[in-house]
Amino acid sequence: MCSDCRDNTRHRILVVDHRPLYRYAIRGVLHDRGYGVHEAENGRKAKQCLAITPADVVIVDICLPRMDGVELITNLVHSVPEASIIAMSGGGMVARDSALSIARELGAERSLSKPFTDDELIDAVEGALMMRFGAKCLS
Repeated sequence: MCSDCRDNTRHRILVVDHRPLYRYAIRGVLHDRGYGVHEAENGRKAKQCLAITPADVVIVDICLPRMDGVELITNLVHSVPEASIIAMSGGGMVARDSALSIARELGAERSLSKPFTDDELIDAVEGALMMRFGAKCLS
């Protein structure tokens, strides 16, 4: 369910996406940059993971089974206010831009449109951390 962070990581990040390949790709990019990365395939498992291991950033896909990303973001804003939230979407039932706009209105600090580049991912994570923790977060 949850993977352990290493002691030498700068920040912990939870990636929530129902597609294993997306989680794997995001995990690899962030791990290579020194972040501790956890994974969850839906909103319910994300909440369970956060109850065990807090995260500095939660990257949430909008289209999730069991608890969609919008519901998860709303829940996280109230239950884990110290975590920065990044919403991501590739479209689906709702147009991608509309879904990401709603996510930002609900409290996501950043958003990513799938597909995104490694640089866009890193910029979003570092931007979310900067907003939450200031310049010291990247040292």
